[in-house]
Amino acid sequence: MKKPELLAEEIGRRVTKKINQREWWRTWVNKEALQERGLFLVSSFRYAEFYGRPLNNPFKVDLKNPLIGDEAFVMDFLGLSVPHEDMSGKEILEMEAKKMSAGIAKGFDSIVIISPNEFKKLKESGRLPNGYELQVFCSSAWNQLIRDPEGYEAKEAC
Repeated sequence: MKKPELLAEEIGRRVTKKINQREWWRTWVNKEALQERGLFLVSSFRYAEFYGRPLNNPFKVDLKNPLIGDEAFVMDFLGLSVPHEDMSGKEILEMEAKKMSAGIAKGFDSIVIISPNEFKKLKESGRLPNGYELQVFCSSAWNQLIRDPEGYEAKEAC
């Protein structure tokens, strides 16, 4: 079986730069969840509303080495099974914890998930997608969020 290949270095740099320039959103913060699974951010306030009431202020990140791909690519690259539709909430949380552990073990500071169609376009033409989900592993963001999540003002999250 062929090992999945990372994006070309130039495309990876462009995606990372775009991610670091934009604002990110999330809902309330659970200290235990952060430690087990990392910090989850989405690319729009509206998208964050799917998960509950977003915090009032957006976040900024400074990612250095994200793993970028669609869900299937990321899971394959990390040596994990692709999630199935009928997973329980507990199974999803366990999977997210495994993704974080495997990502850290391979030297990544985060995972960037994009849709399969957008990932295909990115690999073929270098076209940058608009929508992303981030799973950020760095703990420097967590302490400030736990102390004052509503007072957080678009500072560096990592």
